[in-house]
Amino acid sequence: MYIGFLTAPFRNEPFDSVVEFAKQYGFQGLEVVAGVGEGHIDAQQVLRDKGSKVKKLL
Repeated sequence: MYIGFLTAPFRNEPFDSVVEFAKQYGFQGLEVVAGVGEGHIDAQQVLRDKGSKVKKLL
């Protein structure tokens, strides 16, 4: 079983801080809020760079 959490409650925190928090406390998964111009990940940016920035964080 994997334990993870939704990033929405941390919407005011930078995504890299949320990832570090998850790593520090042993979470194994993240459900990341993503959208155009909102959320932790800009879906259009992920499509443009094939997720390379996100992959580096994870």
